[in-house]
Amino acid sequence: MEAGRREGWKTLRRWLLWWKIDPAELERQVEGYEKVHRLATARGFGCLLAVIAAAQAAYGAGLAFSPGTAALFSVAWFQAGVALSFAALGGFLLRGSRAAAIGLMVLCTFQTVFIADCALHLTEPAASFLLLSLAGWAIFMRVFYLSLRVERERTRLA
Repeated sequence: MEAGRREGWKTLRRWLLWWKIDPAELERQVEGYEKVHRLATARGFGCLLAVIAAAQAAYGAGLAFSPGTAALFSVAWFQAGVALSFAALGGFLLRGSRAAAIGLMVLCTFQTVFIADCALHLTEPAASFLLLSLAGWAIFMRVFYLSLRVERERTRLA
């Protein structure tokens, strides 16, 4: 019974500390930086996530710019700026920029706060929309933080 309780605590702790980086994973990422396929690295996966987020933001901007949505004009410009920023920072992340990783974390947080604010001001607050946005934020942050740690470790070892 005690072993089951310990395993339950370990699972709960792993769930609560989702942002913690396993040292073995960090070492594997640093060692395979140039050897493995780019999508298998944190920077490659982070770039892929940034491109997907850019496409999503561009789609949202396109919808907000469509005729009959004059009230959403400021949202459209915000989404267009976010799309361009995600695409540019994703490219810099793929090239190994630590500043891009930090910029992506800030941009992702800013966008999530903006979406949460918009979701709370809807006539019918969409809790599922808010929860999906927060879950996406957690995944993005984990990947961007791992890529930042990998770049810092490579700089330290150089």
